Amino acid sequence: MKGWFIISSSKLEPTASMETALYQAHGISYAQYENCFETQLKVERQREKDYEESMRLCEQFDRKLK
Repeated sequence: MKGWFIISSSKLEPTASMETALYQAHGISYAQYENCFETQLKVERQREKDYEESMRLCEQFDRKLK
């Protein structure tokens, strides 16, 4: 469903690479992400925006290659 996402309430044990990636991309730790619903929403909205932008770029490259 476009525009909708699910945030699971199950506990996930983050790996060191997950922690690093989250901090580099959003400037927060996994504990901060996990403990604040508003932060989760902000991060997930940014991820969706980044994904949509990457899809637009891929489409542009595909058109140029044809």
